[in-house]
Amino acid sequence: MLKSLWKKLGASDEEDRPPSSAYDADELRLLCDHFQIGRPVSYFPEFMREVVFPTIIIAYRVNGQYIYTADDVERDEHGDLSAFRIGPKTRVRLSDLKSFQILLPDTSDLEKKLDYFTRAELGRAGQFRTGNTITLQAQTQDRGIPTVDTTVDRRETLASGPYADTHTVLVTPQLNSLEIADKRRKSRVAAKVAADLHQGADAEPARCTLCDFSEQSLRLIPRGKTTELPPMAEGAHVEVEFQTSIDDPVFRLSGQVLRADHEHAVISVIHRVSDSGMEKLTPLDVVRIKTGLLNSGG
Repeated sequence: MLKSLWKKLGASDEEDRPPSSAYDADELRLLCDHFQIGRPVSYFPEFMREVVFPTIIIAYRVNGQYIYTADDVERDEHGDLSAFRIGPKTRVRLSDLKSFQILLPDTSDLEKKLDYFTRAELGRAGQFRTGNTITLQAQTQDRGIPTVDTTVDRRETLASGPYADTHTVLVTPQLNSLEIADKRRKSRVAAKVAADLHQGADAEPARCTLCDFSEQSLRLIPRGKTTELPPMAEGAHVEVEFQTSIDDPVFRLSGQVLRADHEHAVISVIHRVSDSGMEKLTPLDVVRIKTGLLNSGG
């Protein structure tokens, strides 16, 4: 009887935590390696890969307590994850880990950039409705892009700490979804087609070469006497214009910079720009572009 009562009394302390589960040390280490506190990342909601937004990892929530710096993630002499520091005196060893969550800023205002139909797909409650899936993508110069699916636990405005009064979103990562893979490998089409990169209405387009294309992204390199690509911020909105042959239509695609340096840039493919405005890139558009590239002779 006393044991049963004790459990009931302690239940209120745990009501806002996810169910306890065993955490795989290797998976958790990979997560903390690629999705570190303070690191900018990108994400897409509800498996909508065409909708990519920038965000940042604000904190981890370990057993219901927040840690705000990467230094609070302890590692052993081999670089393996060993514990989390909560304040000056408390350490949570992996064997004692009951829950692990990630804190993100509430970026609901970014939904205003979406077209009507995409907003309708997200629903009235928006991308951060409790239970929704938010897929995080790490920003890396490597070919493999780390991704992990997370589940929205709740929105909250922090009452204390360094981010007091900040609107945030708490998510739980699904560690079994963590992968580091070249998602473009199977569907990528190599190319060598002249393209213009537009970074704004007032800026001169940069001369580039479109060197490969997939359903999700395209890659640009410098063209001709141009030895370097122009500076591009990760997450910046850009448009890429190209024509696969003189008989084919001119394609103008809108997207965001996933990663870029002076030698190459990878752009997420989100919309096609037409006379009537922004339109979601359709499977038929993708097929037409790939067909044109494969037959361009470049």
